[in-house]
Amino acid sequence: MKFSFAFLLCLLYMQNAQCQTGWLILPNYGLPGPARFEDVYFTDTNTGYAVYLNNYMSFDNSPKPIYKTTDGGTTWSCVGPVVYGSSAMRSIEFLGDKNTGIAGSLLGSVYRTADAGATWTDISASIADTAAADSTPTGIRKICGIAHWGNTFYGVGWWGGRTGHVYKSTDKGLTWSTSYLDTNLATGLVDAVFFSQDSGFVTGGRNVSDVGTFSASSDESVILRTYDGGLTWTKVFSDTTLGGRIWKIQMLDRQTIVGSIEPYYFTDSVNMVRSTDGGNTWTIIHAGRTYMGGYPNATQGVGFATKNIGWLGGYYNGLYETTDGGATWSTVSFGNTFNRFFVIDSAHVFAGGASIYKWTHNYPPPDTTSHVSIKSAVAPHTLRDVSPNPATGKVKIEFSLGKATNVVLQVVCVDSRKHASIAEGHFEHGQYVYYWDGASMPPGHYMVWLGTDEVPIAKRFVLKH
Repeated sequence: MKFSFAFLLCLLYMQNAQCQTGWLILPNYGLPGPARFEDVYFTDTNTGYAVYLNNYMSFDNSPKPIYKTTDGGTTWSCVGPVVYGSSAMRSIEFLGDKNTGIAGSLLGSVYRTADAGATWTDISASIADTAAADSTPTGIRKICGIAHWGNTFYGVGWWGGRTGHVYKSTDKGLTWSTSYLDTNLATGLVDAVFFSQDSGFVTGGRNVSDVGTFSASSDESVILRTYDGGLTWTKVFSDTTLGGRIWKIQMLDRQTIVGSIEPYYFTDSVNMVRSTDGGNTWTIIHAGRTYMGGYPNATQGVGFATKNIGWLGGYYNGLYETTDGGATWSTVSFGNTFNRFFVIDSAHVFAGGASIYKWTHNYPPPDTTSHVSIKSAVAPHTLRDVSPNPATGKVKIEFSLGKATNVVLQVVCVDSRKHASIAEGHFEHGQYVYYWDGASMPPGHYMVWLGTDEVPIAKRFVLKH
């Protein structure tokens, strides 16, 4: 038998009735290496889907990166589409008919099913998108998040884009329109939620600096709202202190909405946002701090089973849990790299991360430990220390990529919130070296930030003149 240390701790605590978190890892879904399940979606308490992101072959040697369960998560099967090699699946959503679904990726491919996942069709060609909207083709059809209302789908992307893309279909995903957000509102989008066919929210980040030639950073986290199906958008939340992106959003009811913050400046700070007036005003709630393995870790997933019971997770081990609506938080030693929480009702919550996880408020202690395997999320990429440090002018930036991924490499002045973009695009596996000349930048504390589809990494240095 093979256990993770965190899971063993939880089992030991359960003997003393002190770790009744209700979380279970679903059978045999610990992923190898740095991969994770990016999104989960359930059409009822028994039938659900999960998408898997990895640039290598799937962990069970299947070329199908979408999985389906019909027994509440006890067993899962690969249902498609057939994608050999890189898949980078990111998002999945189904209509109320339980048959029609859309799955998006970070490689520009979009898939549709009309038979509850039995077959999938690549519909990328039906979604018009142009390089002119993004300066380069790197942002085309990269769908980080999907929402729906009735027969209407909305897709948004991507986390590192220079222009926010919104994809919309009003006929169950058969035909699509594409619109691009004003860069004064957002430069990259991550998630969406709608409370009518025309009214909803999208989340992401925006570049606010005039330094550098690119605008793909996210030193302002934002939430935008539309009442006219995406024709116009209004910014309802903005923050440049933590910066970053509002990564995920969940609407508990028409008045109560929560979102997670992937911070840009204070990357070890765990925070969320909440609105109790339908999205008109928002409050930042601080949950704690985390630092693991020598690199900063980003908070990404947020999920609330009720207005009081909720969780935050991300590129770190375990969860932050609240039982009083965010007034206080505790840590739960269970799971890692949480990206999406899917709440069916107050008793059934699923999550995607290094495995597929399940929670119920009255779940008994697990009896499936004989086939449980949790494998720690390991950063697939390396960012070396900046040299020289302290620097007086030109600095050397070296990093290696363990696999192909989307990259945004930037130098950030932490003191003045200014940044310079060094590189951006889809990079292959390998070693990379860049030089940045800081002679024209103010002296102070700086950070090299390597953003990828996996773990964000940062290194600090001092610039002197």
